[in-house]
Amino acid sequence: MLALGTGLSVNNTKAVIEALVGIPSEFQRTPKFALVDRQTAWQTSDYVLASGVLASGWLVWVELLLGSYALGLMSYCGVVGLWWMLPWLGLYASGYGAIAGLSLVQAWQRQRMISKALEVGVGASRLRSPALKDP
Repeated sequence: MLALGTGLSVNNTKAVIEALVGIPSEFQRTPKFALVDRQTAWQTSDYVLASGVLASGWLVWVELLLGSYALGLMSYCGVVGLWWMLPWLGLYASGYGAIAGLSLVQAWQRQRMISKALEVGVGASRLRSPALKDP
């Protein structure tokens, strides 16, 4: 839980800065997908974020950068013998990596579902919500 909380820090920081500056925005990383039964796919929910890896936004790339930075610091600390830093850096690396990875996987799954629906021609309008930004 500590690692996932760390991974969410980029998104939370963005939200705090927007609130302090007065930029109206909504919290987009909500786990609610309005699933009413087992046949409903989360990818068809109106709450799904934008489709496509690039549409996932710059936050994903900041999370990947911070996760990579923490991994690099782990390597450095291992070489110079700062063993006490390894668990903390591991939390940072795993947290940022997990959140970024989940964002990218979900964007890929959503894009794949849209592509399949467009190939078949069935249900494509349901997958393309007006709230979503497609590339």
